[in-house]
Amino acid sequence: MFVDFSLKEKIKELKTQGGKTSARYFDLGVGFWLLNPDEKEYTAEYLSKKFLHKDPSTSSGQEIKEELYKFAQKKLKEYKLEGLFYDVEMPLMEVLADMEVRGIKLNVKGLKDLDKELQKKLNSLTKAIYKDTGETFNINSPKQLGQILFQKLNF
Repeated sequence: MFVDFSLKEKIKELKTQGGKTSARYFDLGVGFWLLNPDEKEYTAEYLSKKFLHKDPSTSSGQEIKEELYKFAQKKLKEYKLEGLFYDVEMPLMEVLADMEVRGIKLNVKGLKDLDKELQKKLNSLTKAIYKDTGETFNINSPKQLGQILFQKLNF
């Protein structure tokens, strides 16, 4: 098991050099994000202080990673997030790395056609709103829309 932070970047580097990922891996940042998505930082130093209550300068980087890995594994199991982590998040990391390295194909004509179609629908709905309210106004303005809805139409 390869354990580290920012593994997507490492996977991208490997792929650009023609390598393949065959080993299982555990991205600590992603693991701790699943455990606590409200955190603002997912670095070894921060996570070590917050969850291990340990000053990271007292241990080697590898020791800190191992301790964080054990802690995250235990908590992912406790919160029943192992399946989400191993079956969704880690494979998705590889897919995203592939997309970032190779890029993605776009159907430009299809997107332009869709844009035209949506613009027609938007124009039609806008005209219907103006007709139903009896006046034109900036639909994107919360103030103007509020006046129409609550003062004129009494919603």
